[in-house]
Amino acid sequence: MDYDQFDADFTRVYDAAGAGLSTEDLKAEIERLQRVAEGIENAADRERAGHDIAMLEDLVAHDDDPPPSPAMIEAFGAYKAAILDEGTAAERIARAEKGIEEIERIADKADPEEELSIGGMAETLHMLIGSLRPDLQ
Repeated sequence: MDYDQFDADFTRVYDAAGAGLSTEDLKAEIERLQRVAEGIENAADRERAGHDIAMLEDLVAHDDDPPPSPAMIEAFGAYKAAILDEGTAAERIARAEKGIEEIERIADKADPEEELSIGGMAETLHMLIGSLRPDLQ
């Protein structure tokens, strides 16, 4: 299995969670996605899938919290676009840098309570850029 197949399945579950999927059903989907992720051949892609699953686990952990705000949803969309595993290392770095700019713009306008969480997505993109730099040499 490759990450793109996993990502299509993950996106379906994430969208269902946003549309009101019950906590119990979400937990079952998380367990299923964990099994699916174990079958991803590429180690880096398996790690990315693990980060995606962690976001769903965070939703379960914060089940009593209000639904994600429009800013959080927008930031997650920018994050998902920025981590696409397509193109050269230079193209991926440029995409991640664009994602950082977009996420920081969103964080600047977000409620103070969400600013840190949204900023964490940018930090993850900084780590991605750091991991890609050796590929340019």
